[in-house]
Amino acid sequence: MPVRRPAAFERALATTAAAALAVRIAYTLLVGRRIEMIGDARTYYGLGQNLADGLGYIRPERYEQSGAIVPTADYPPLFPVLLAGVNRLGGRDLLTQKLVMCGVGSGTVAVIGLIGRLAGGDVVGLGAAGIAAVHPMLFQPDGALMAETAYAATSALTVLAAMGVARRPGPLGFGLLGLAIGAATMSRSEAVLLQPLLVAPLAIGRGDRTGALVAAMTTGAVVGAWTLRNWVRLGHFVPLTNNSGGLVFGSNFDPVFFGRFEGLWLYTRFFGYDSGDLDETELSRQYLREGLQYAAEHWQRLPRVMAIRVLRTWGLWDPPGQINAECLEGRTLRWQTVGHRLHLAMLPLAALGVRAARRQGVPIAPLVATGTMVSITSALSYGNQRWRAGAEPAYAVLAALGGVSLWRGARRALTLGPVGR
Repeated sequence: MPVRRPAAFERALATTAAAALAVRIAYTLLVGRRIEMIGDARTYYGLGQNLADGLGYIRPERYEQSGAIVPTADYPPLFPVLLAGVNRLGGRDLLTQKLVMCGVGSGTVAVIGLIGRLAGGDVVGLGAAGIAAVHPMLFQPDGALMAETAYAATSALTVLAAMGVARRPGPLGFGLLGLAIGAATMSRSEAVLLQPLLVAPLAIGRGDRTGALVAAMTTGAVVGAWTLRNWVRLGHFVPLTNNSGGLVFGSNFDPVFFGRFEGLWLYTRFFGYDSGDLDETELSRQYLREGLQYAAEHWQRLPRVMAIRVLRTWGLWDPPGQINAECLEGRTLRWQTVGHRLHLAMLPLAALGVRAARRQGVPIAPLVATGTMVSITSALSYGNQRWRAGAEPAYAVLAALGGVSLWRGARRALTLGPVGR
């Protein structure tokens, strides 16, 4: 039986993914290897090592300091599990793990190309993959050992599954969509919002209650396994993670409600805080109560702060200050600035892409749901461009769709020429 040769699109997409891999490796070797491993990256690295060593999902800093085995649910497990797999295969050093994440990132570029093809054809697919290949907002996490690598990948798979359901609905498609949302939720907890934001519109639009149920059950199976583990190991009901308390606590106090830090999150909130003998879950719940209490007491100010949080995430409020804030963990001033400028250039194209998708009858929910999720997450937490990792795949597709639509419109205008009287 003759072997089918790859079509032109497949060859071009593979070339684009290879170029994306080269970009990521070059960035990691030239820039990423010099980035200090602090904050979340250090925690992810420790979680992965401890899992690989059979110690379980435990607090790495406690183990390093005293050898204490303290179970944790501060971070979703998918990215640490991925790092643990790299560890077990012999990649224990930081650089090797970053280089493996470059491979994951280039795979994300290929998935984005497939989404673009479904949304607007081969040209849109290759355009979207090209944007993703060189976008600093997508390649910086790969060289910094941050969970956004896994989040962007699972979000891209979620959008691809949703595009498939929109074209050919059925239990299998909804089941795959639910699994993808579950995986994304295990990368970053806010992805659970895609159940109402993405599954519901797809199911309601087709009157497919069975599909919605299947998607909910498959997501529930993935998340439920993690929730059960938390109940057994922590002795508390923790559906997703324990870091929401600290998130709310650090983004609801005077310095981030008034003044130049408005809409941000500051660690200074925790300085001198007496946590007593509370365990991780109890402390998270106390943080959450106190953060919500502050927000309730300043409810008149809250709408403004929430709006600024969203604008910060989308690069539309205090860009210099926001860029500097973003450089505290795993990002450099130069490449964050380049990424911000590319993002601003993409915004009008993405708006045109939404318009083009509606005109062409392209399913719109898969392309806008992740952006809505990011905005909701920002409003409820704080302004952070890292949140956009979940929306970058669909955003690249919309920008490519808008760019191709603009180019084709201009070409038609030039071909037709001026209309006589």
